[in-house]
This record gives sequence, structure tokens and C-alpha cells, in this order.
Amino acid sequence: ASHIKPWCECEPLERLDVRNGLCLNALHDCAFDSGLIAVRPGSLEVRLSSRIEESMPEDIFDAYFRNYDGVPISIPHPEFAPSADYLEYHMRNVFERKRRRIVIECEVMIDQFS
Repeated sequence: ASHIKPWCECEPLERLDVRNGLCLNALHDCAFDSGLIAVRPGSLEVRLSSRIEESMPEDIFDAYFRNYDGVPISIPHPEFAPSADYLEYHMRNVFERKRRRIVIECEVMIDQFS
């Protein structure tokens, strides 16, 4: 699971809010936390950062990211849909902003997939 609004920036109740989470695999979680991908509020479509393709080998980008651009995420139950407020927070404060520590962790993760 991935927090939409980062844990370190959350109030205590936000940390436990099921609507502040996405079910992502480890690679997509790392990219989400790094601001390389986001989910649009409203449409719930995946959006790729302008810098994602240059941040990883082309075969990894093609295999694990390219096909998700513009595709809506699946919601198992409407009651647990991600909150638009959290998604907007992520778009404003995380998406497209480089966080070096997390980017390094993603590079290690990508090396494992190569």
C-alpha cells in the first residue's frame, strides 16, 4: 500500500484513512512516492511525469509504465476510493518534484527488474 499524502506530512487520522491509500506494487509505489507518477483527482487516471522516461532504462519504462498513462485505476469498492483531496495534495506537492532519496531507492528497485 502507498500513502497518497506522505506519512510524514499527515495528521494522525490521515495516516489511518483508507482513502489516503493506493494498492501499488513496490516499483509503482516508489515511482508514486518520487513524483514520477500520479493519479488525477476525478477521473482517477494515471499520469506520468515528464521526467519518468529519462529516469529509467527504456525497456523498464516500456514494460512497467508506458501502457498505464491515461488509464484509470481500478477501485475495488466505491467506499474505499482514494480521496480527491489527497490526490490533489499529491499532484500539488509530490508529482513532478524530485525527491533524491526516493529516486535513489527507485533506481535500486529498477536495477532489480533489469
